[in-house]
Amino acid sequence: MIIRRPIIPEYRDLLQQLSYFIWNGINSADYGVYVERQPVIQSPTLRTQTITIPGRSGSLTVSEDAYDTYTKTCECLLKTTDFLPAIAPWLKGNGDVIFSNERQFRQEALIRNKIDLNKAFKMGFRRFLLQFECQPFKYEINPKPITITAPTTLKGNGNYYSEPIIRVNGAGNITITINGKSFNLYTIADYVIVNTKIILAYRTLTQLMNNQMSGDFPTLLPKENVISWTGNVSSLIIEPNWRWI
Repeated sequence: MIIRRPIIPEYRDLLQQLSYFIWNGINSADYGVYVERQPVIQSPTLRTQTITIPGRSGSLTVSEDAYDTYTKTCECLLKTTDFLPAIAPWLKGNGDVIFSNERQFRQEALIRNKIDLNKAFKMGFRRFLLQFECQPFKYEINPKPITITAPTTLKGNGNYYSEPIIRVNGAGNITITINGKSFNLYTIADYVIVNTKIILAYRTLTQLMNNQMSGDFPTLLPKENVISWTGNVSSLIIEPNWRWI
């Protein structure tokens, strides 16, 4: 049985000032979960390795050109018990999170801590902490694909190179060049999708075509990107996946 408790006066003014987060497409406020204190806006830590060389003073720091995940903690306030049956299965696992103090970005994350809200309410608590282990990059909300039908210069976005998904519409043998780096596609029929994020070329995820591609998977820069091709190409449809650290 759900026990509904009225909002006590000390919470009414507070709720009008609180913010929210969106987890897997659901706004926390819709479930009566508000954020008293949003996570600090921060950048991920560059992954490095410290090497000590015998006979040499000091140490050598080597960068892997990669970033670690990091934890963002929300200090939350539960307004009502009305939605407790829905909250428990919602606040778990992996997904996309948007914080209202960075509402222009989404991040891939994992909820690390387990919260027993039923127990918390029985003990009279309305506040709880929610810990998101976030992947290092932030992405646009609702990005729009870009279609190009002729070689062009594409203006970049973000502040770190991106891993695009490019649908190449064309046939035969094709070479795509982006910022002076080329990859080749062989005996293409109609189209192929080149997905840098997962390092796959395919028509569908069950029809892989990596054996019809050579060269490195392409990346896009935050600045201008010069794109050209040779071969029978009618268009490129690009999901840039612009990203920020």
